[in-house]
Amino acid sequence: MTASSGAAHPLRGWRPALLGAGGGALAGTAVARLLFETSPAAAAALADWPGVLALAGLAALLGAAAGWRLAALPHGHGGRWPALLPLLLAGLAAAAPATLPLRTLVLTTGALALSIALGLSQTPADSPRPSPTARRAWVWPLALVVLLLALYLRTLAPGVGEADAFEFQVSVARLGIAHGNGYPLLILIGKLFESLPLGGAPAWRVNVSAAVAAALAALGVWAVARRLGAGRGPAWLAAFAFGAGPSLWARATEIEAYALNAALVMALASLGLRLLEGPAASARPLYLLALTFGLAFTNHLTVLMLAPALGLAGLAWLIRRWRAGHPPLAGPRRWAAVLQPIGLALLSLLLGLSVYLYLPLRWPAVGGGEPFTLARLVYFVRGGEAAAQFDPWLPLKEPQRFGYVWRKLTGEYTWAGLTLAGLGLVALARRAGRRPAAAFLGLALAGYLYFVLAYNPPEPDFSDFFIAPYAFTAVLMARGLQGVIDGLGARWPGAPEAGRAILHHAALTVFALIPLTSIWTNLPRLDLSAGDEREAVGRYTLSQPLAEGATLLADPKRFAAPYYLQAAEGVRPDLDIMVLPDEAAYRAVLDERLAAGQAVYLARYLAGLGAGYSLRSVGPLAEVAAQPFLARPAVPQPAAATLAGAVELIGFNVEAVVPGARYLTLYWHAAQTPAASLAVYLRLVNAAGEPVWQSAGAVPVNGLYPTNAWRPGEYVADFHVLPLPATLPPGTYSVQV
Repeated sequence: MTASSGAAHPLRGWRPALLGAGGGALAGTAVARLLFETSPAAAAALADWPGVLALAGLAALLGAAAGWRLAALPHGHGGRWPALLPLLLAGLAAAAPATLPLRTLVLTTGALALSIALGLSQTPADSPRPSPTARRAWVWPLALVVLLLALYLRTLAPGVGEADAFEFQVSVARLGIAHGNGYPLLILIGKLFESLPLGGAPAWRVNVSAAVAAALAALGVWAVARRLGAGRGPAWLAAFAFGAGPSLWARATEIEAYALNAALVMALASLGLRLLEGPAASARPLYLLALTFGLAFTNHLTVLMLAPALGLAGLAWLIRRWRAGHPPLAGPRRWAAVLQPIGLALLSLLLGLSVYLYLPLRWPAVGGGEPFTLARLVYFVRGGEAAAQFDPWLPLKEPQRFGYVWRKLTGEYTWAGLTLAGLGLVALARRAGRRPAAAFLGLALAGYLYFVLAYNPPEPDFSDFFIAPYAFTAVLMARGLQGVIDGLGARWPGAPEAGRAILHHAALTVFALIPLTSIWTNLPRLDLSAGDEREAVGRYTLSQPLAEGATLLADPKRFAAPYYLQAAEGVRPDLDIMVLPDEAAYRAVLDERLAAGQAVYLARYLAGLGAGYSLRSVGPLAEVAAQPFLARPAVPQPAAATLAGAVELIGFNVEAVVPGARYLTLYWHAAQTPAASLAVYLRLVNAAGEPVWQSAGAVPVNGLYPTNAWRPGEYVADFHVLPLPATLPPGTYSVQV
């Protein structure tokens, strides 16, 4: 057999075998560490070096065999063995000093997944057939969406959120109108997801819409990067870095406008580049662009920052169309043929903006009887109260904001990622055929960076508004990484196939550390899946024996779940749940409702009520009454103990409502008003009488009703939460009061 026949030399596989053995040994060591860190008792054999070395040795043999087998493939296939290079990432997991099982898991599985993906995507130089993944181009974007959805659904909030997420969930449930521009598109999409047969609570299904939108936004980064010439590997990893970044991830776990905005922005970027670089004969991208822009405007007004870039794309398309003569007409007919697409594009824009009709259509049901005027429509379209927070001259007034923006960008992708993005923009600008695309991306990024410089919301951290610039930065990172790979290949043009693959895979392996690091550092912080305690507490609160037609004066942060349950599920529709602007407003409504003979319950703190009213706990609420509570209540667990100030403990009740805590209600009776304000101290002791937790002392009835304000002969129910320490072993415990 001649050398040209493609037979493998018997010694040719020692380098691949050595790489496979080294990568396998590191992976085996990382797996051993992971097993011992997650389950020390079950993996006790891995506590000492012999067990670790045995597992590492077995993995090394498997890796060496894989490397040798890949190198022994016919000529051209030998370029596959460098795909073992990412296994070296497992060495970071094995050698890291601190114990962090999640880091070990992410690095080890990431190394294995990247190695397999690179091996499957490698195409032999002399093969007439493409690689398996090249034949199925949809595998790459599908894997991106599936992996990110798995990450988002794993950390998805199972129920009612807080702040804006809570408001959107309520608005979706009742088809209401939210703050700002009303968010009609977001509410309609949320309603669609709420109606899907996905299981789970309605609020969870609404939150799924954010996860899907975030995954589609990352898919948009992949599509734009591929359009600009980035390879599958760089485009995929950059899109994954964007999707696994803390900013987008945080908005993929519960409904918000930012994930949907990112998806629409990347759709606009893709359509804009298609219009910029595509043939002038087809006007379809122009119509789709106008329609999508109108839809995006009804979701988030910051899409206006993309208008200069989109205007550039549209102008370039019109100029090309005029010069090319599509259709080939002359005189007025040629002008008409050019102006017709503009007219149809305006109609497409209006079609997208027609989602705003939701506001006047729903206003009669949610507007409280006020008319929907043109001024109100303008208020919504301008962004409501947020319009006053934009100052176009703020970057000049506060130049220190430039430093803040720079720190945000480097914090998301590291200095290395920002450097790659800069290289990507330079690489596009240096190519004559890509300069319009470089101008488009530069305008888009500059527009959004200007917005975050000029926007001054009350929140000190407004990371959500950086999501769009992070998306464009990820696109440029993909192009920069591709440029680095191309540059390395050009530096060694005569390198063999395996050598070029090593350079390619090494660059991807190093870059993969950006998204992998983001996963293990941010997953614990962004995980909202650990139980739906707010909803459980809300159901418990509304299950209390509250008077029919009573008023609940609520704190918006503490009473989101009961309000949602009432709006979404119709629980206790008779209750009037009120959230008011300040303490004076709460006190005025309380006095007014009590004077009218209506029952009033508090879910917030108001000082000084004991001077004029009697109070008692009803679950976590405080009932306020003008007359003292002199009737002896039904006590679940009777007791008889006299404490300080001649206050009697006549009973108690303990309930398990949420994990990690017990709800304790104490029932007091005071024949006479105590002379001093007494605090309630609780102590949890084990069977040996040793304290395992004790409280700092609290004024009865959620701090609202000091004992020296009690009326003679009054019975006072007093609610407390007993937190159970996470380290508390099973056993019998007692509460000392």
